[in-house]
Amino acid sequence: MKFNLLSTFKAFLNIMALSMRKALASRIGMSQSLLAQYARGLKKPSANQVERIMNGIRGLGKELASLDLI
Repeated sequence: MKFNLLSTFKAFLNIMALSMRKALASRIGMSQSLLAQYARGLKKPSANQVERIMNGIRGLGKELASLDLI
């Protein structure tokens, strides 16, 4: 399944807690404000920024997937 950046934010990131969005912004070295503008479609990210964001999302996903609950 493929999503463009805006639909990715709508489908996945909007259901994440604010702390997760903060973690993503911090992980990729981007301000929360800029990330929010991309998420709302107010600004269009460059291809480089999209790659940066997607790498951050994938990294967080891998970390979450590797968690074990006791």
